[in-house]
Amino acid sequence: MSRQAFMRGGLCVLLLGGLALSSLAHAASTYTFGLLFTNAPCSGGWSKSGNTFTCSGQMTLGSGDALATSILIFGNITVVANEGFTLDSNTIGTPTKTIALVSDVGAIEVVGTGSTFSASVSSTDGAISMTNATVAGSVKTTNGALTLVGGTIAGVAQAGGAITATGAAVTGNLTSHSGAITLTGGSVGGNALAAGVITATDSTVTGNLTSSAAAITLVRGSVWGDVNAAAAITITDSCIGGSVQASGAITLTRTTVGNNVQAGGAITATDSCIAGTVMAGGATTITGGCSSSPVQSSCKATPPTTPLDHFAFSYAGAALTCNPQPITISACSSCRLQPLRRSSQY
Repeated sequence: MSRQAFMRGGLCVLLLGGLALSSLAHAASTYTFGLLFTNAPCSGGWSKSGNTFTCSGQMTLGSGDALATSILIFGNITVVANEGFTLDSNTIGTPTKTIALVSDVGAIEVVGTGSTFSASVSSTDGAISMTNATVAGSVKTTNGALTLVGGTIAGVAQAGGAITATGAAVTGNLTSHSGAITLTGGSVGGNALAAGVITATDSTVTGNLTSSAAAITLVRGSVWGDVNAAAAITITDSCIGGSVQASGAITLTRTTVGNNVQAGGAITATDSCIAGTVMAGGATTITGGCSSSPVQSSCKATPPTTPLDHFAFSYAGAALTCNPQPITISACSSCRLQPLRRSSQY
């Protein structure tokens, strides 16, 4: 064999070997927590007390890795990483063997195309940042900030610092104990409460929207409850089901309010519809009304003129916990039920 041919052959072997090592390095792994030990990665050492496993350092999982509990362990477990977690498109536990994640001083960072958490995620002093995460429990950081991009939180979301949520769905309350809240898209199934400024754009809040010490700005939003602020409130192109109350001024533009509007300062309403009374500590300027409000028809549906007979639920396919599907609920007055594909009627 010539030297040139030998070198080409050696190069091929090196390339193939490199590809094999690369494949092994990126292969997803499942790490199991057993009765006495775990093979999960930890930059420090592991200790165990009851059903709580503690890593003295940081846990970093590769893309697609999973954490599981041995069948020999009865009940659910908690995994603590004192210096935080770095996760990437991981599966943490199962619905029948849940794993809660807890960090002490370190941050929790979740990236990738989608991680699934079977229980709550919490940190004492570290920030939490989650992208495209589905969490079956709550997400809480006592002293840090919280950032949510996409994903779904089945419980509450709380932070000692600021909260930034973009396109995320939080089923419970969203609370910042000492910081601001910035919402862009997405929804909050409970109340949204912050000590700082609240800025919400293209967002839906099922409960109340409250800033205990600062101002609120709402643009193209929907709040089913009340909007309360210790400072000024500015609402544009939005639907408010309850009242709007501010210690400062209130400015409404093309907005519908289902109850009262009360301000310690001035009230300015332009092309807005206010169902209740208007009370201002300063000047009141109202231009236009319900007839000129472009959002009035979309905020309030026309009351039915005939008795309700049943509700019809219509949806495109079978929904799963991690694969939600849109559903249309129709209030029907006729008792003649028409068969609908993949629909249920009650």
